[in-house]
Amino acid sequence: MASMSTTDILWVTLGYSAQVVFALRFLLQWLLSERRKESVVPVSFWYLSLIGGLMLTVYAVFRSPVMVPAQAAGLAIYARNLILIRKGNRNSLLNLCLIGGGSVLLYGGFRYASNLLTAWESVQITGWHVFALVGQFIFAMRFVWQWIVSEKRGECVIPPGFWYLSLIGGTMITIYCAIWDWVLLPGQAAGLPIYIRNLMLLYWVNPRSTDASNQGPSTLEPTSDSRRAA
Repeated sequence: MASMSTTDILWVTLGYSAQVVFALRFLLQWLLSERRKESVVPVSFWYLSLIGGLMLTVYAVFRSPVMVPAQAAGLAIYARNLILIRKGNRNSLLNLCLIGGGSVLLYGGFRYASNLLTAWESVQITGWHVFALVGQFIFAMRFVWQWIVSEKRGECVIPPGFWYLSLIGGTMITIYCAIWDWVLLPGQAAGLPIYIRNLMLLYWVNPRSTDASNQGPSTLEPTSDSRRAA
């Protein structure tokens, strides 16, 4: 196997680091849920989502364009959830992430806008590309649905549909990555058992955590000592 260049090593390192951050958010969420015996979401979930999303969007823009749509769209939703949690309070980390994300997307857009159409014309679209795009769409819709429900309630909540869409989309993306992009595989595959476990906690272990409107529990607020999360 040919040796990797320094640039390739840096990109692979960024990709794997982003996957670690993304996987860590669900690991923390799962551990907290197991401790409380119900499906709950700590506020750190959203900070890790935003940071990991920024990193993975950079990787996707330059190395794996098929993964860009879901990652880029997710950034705005992660930020909006933090705004709902903080009730509009200023937060320097959030502002920094938003500025950094906007800069990355602008740079990527200017960098590739001139040859984007040419690049896509040279790509032979296969069934696997369509499969991956459908998986990305379903995966992205989990946060769109979560955002819609949160806006309706005026607070950050995780509806059960979030976990169903995560499981379906995550399975499709995992299959694609196992064949075409191993850098993105660990984070995708690691999430599948966590999605399943959250559905078990919602419907079998502690069905009371899912309210009558089937909208799921709210994100745990960090300001309350009795409900503080990691």
